[in-house]
Amino acid sequence: MLHLLHSGCKIRTKRGAIGLVGAVVAAVLAGPVTCSAQAPSEGQSSVTMVTAARSAADLLPPVLAGVRSTSDIKQFQLSILGELTGEKASIFLEYGVNAAAARNYGEYRVKVYQTATPVHAFGLFTYNSPQGVDFGRAKESLVATARTPAGAILWKGSFFVSIDAGHTRPDNYRIADRFSSEIAARVGNTTDRQLPGLPDSLPSKPNGGQRVRYFLGTESLTPFVEHAADMFGFEGRAEAALAAYDQTEGNQSARPLNLLIVEYNTPQFAHDALTRAIAFAKSLPEDEQKRIIIKREGNYIVQATGVANHDLAQQLVDSVKYPYTVKWLKDPHSRSYDRFAGQKAAQIILSSFGIVGVLLMAAFVSGAIVGTVAFIRRRRRQLEVFSDAGGMLCLDIDRLCTGTPARMELASGGVTDITRS
Repeated sequence: MLHLLHSGCKIRTKRGAIGLVGAVVAAVLAGPVTCSAQAPSEGQSSVTMVTAARSAADLLPPVLAGVRSTSDIKQFQLSILGELTGEKASIFLEYGVNAAAARNYGEYRVKVYQTATPVHAFGLFTYNSPQGVDFGRAKESLVATARTPAGAILWKGSFFVSIDAGHTRPDNYRIADRFSSEIAARVGNTTDRQLPGLPDSLPSKPNGGQRVRYFLGTESLTPFVEHAADMFGFEGRAEAALAAYDQTEGNQSARPLNLLIVEYNTPQFAHDALTRAIAFAKSLPEDEQKRIIIKREGNYIVQATGVANHDLAQQLVDSVKYPYTVKWLKDPHSRSYDRFAGQKAAQIILSSFGIVGVLLMAAFVSGAIVGTVAFIRRRRRQLEVFSDAGGMLCLDIDRLCTGTPARMELASGGVTDITRS
């Protein structure tokens, strides 16, 4: 049975509300604190105050849910991840596990796996869950727990936690639930609401709920879908979602029908996957071929297996729609907004003023040069036309004015006088 928890710190109290408030205020004034809840006794209050975990080791304190650890934290590199997961190491790597740690608390062993994104951790949770996961409730709460034969499992944020009991006891579930609650509180509030969108494309059941599993490779898909490794590849970071649906054959109930959606990133990948799946299906015996329906919808490959009610199976397969969107590369009817438009306009104005200033300066310098050259040449021509060496020439123009002829005589001193005859 799946249980969902709300994120945040867990504060359990029975009595002493005033003392609880005082403890909280004192802890806030003291600054960020990380502590673990001790085992609460009857009539006492318990407060769990934590900071958000950043690594797998942060979720394994010396005391967890009142149970003191009986071993040190052991951290596992990817090269030795098989020591913690056994034969499922390749599956955990498919889900992007990049760090892992484990610690013993009495008879319980708590294993924490940290993945690249919440999507990977969610997929790992759905793979290990005894039943499919209610996807709608998981999106609302962003944290989920499920009971397992060995204890419990937890998903929150980028962490997947497995709690295994060494011995079967009547209170195994109760203690495992306490561990899950405190670990969820230690993860802290997460603002990353990233979850896969593919499960939303699976048809809803009549009761509105939908339990799904999410896969990122053939290693994890093979235990749930027969011949998955031969029919589907996960090229180009493909992903898959699976859900089971009740079906009836006549008046007798039949095995659940499994509906699988594999999404590829390009139409070419989807085309190649469809060709591969159909080719393998045709190689199966005829009675097995009748229990399989395969269809391509956009970049989806939809497959129904274990078909007993063919009409129901075909209806479910046809109800899967590929949610494509059309985006304009450039919409001619709308003005594009450019947040750098002001900066570009300022640069154009400054450039224009700069060019005008350079042109004016060039014109001024050119005019000065041309004017200077013209002035010098003009003065030079004036000096070449007439030159009076110290006032040696004297011109008498009175005779010209009265009409009397004049003669010019050369003086003995080299001076020319113009006199009346």
